[in-house]
Parts: sequence; C-alpha cells; structure tokens
Amino acid sequence: MVSVTDTSTPPLTKSQAFVFHVVAPLIAEWNPAPKVNGRRIEGGIKVTNQTGHDFDLTVIVMAINENGRATAIGYQHVDMKDATELQIPVGENLPRGAYSVDGTVVAEIVETNTIHRVHLVSAGKLQVAIGP
Repeated sequence: MVSVTDTSTPPLTKSQAFVFHVVAPLIAEWNPAPKVNGRRIEGGIKVTNQTGHDFDLTVIVMAINENGRATAIGYQHVDMKDATELQIPVGENLPRGAYSVDGTVVAEIVETNTIHRVHLVSAGKLQVAIGP
C-alpha cells in the first residue's frame, strides 16, 4: 500500500495498493545434487529461462579437490529459447580425494547487451574413496 499526502490544509491523502510480480530472469539449481557414484562425481543442473528473450547459455561445472586442483566435470554451450527449461547432466571419473563442486551458469542476451550469472556450490565435500 502506498499513501501520498499533500501540504494543503486539511491535507488530502490518497492510498493505492500495488501488486508486483518479480520474476528471476535466470534460474539455475542442482538437479540432482552432485554425489559420489563409485569413483565418479555426477549430478545435474536445471536451467530455466524467464528473461523474455532467447539467450546464449554457457554452463561450466568443476570438481575442486583439497589441493585446489580443478577438473571439469561438465560443460555446455547452447542457444536457449525464452520460457524453456533445460536439464544438463554432469559427471566425471576422478582420483581419490575430497571435492567441492562449483557450477557457473552464464546467459548472454545479445540484443539487450545483458548478462545474467548464477554460481552454484555443492553442499559439503564429496569423498571419492576408490581409484588411482
């Protein structure tokens, strides 16, 4: 509710209710969340385009071990239509170690010179116990 009052005597007041619908232009979420399967870390990212435009989408997912060594476990570069959803599977065999998984989703809309970005981080460390 918004109210406006003027400076007249007596003051006049006008109130108006407004409803705002806020829509996130780019939604990215783990689906399914990264997990260990044998010596492999796998999962997926669900991306939703609500920008009102088609965009150029880049998704990069890295598994980072306790020494800071990063291994790409997923990469996609695609054109994504407005009002669509995309499921991107990720996964890779990895050496033993404890890993965090970081996902970066970038959407570029050329005609409006706009970039939207979402950064995802896995919950906790994922332990790969078998392998070289």
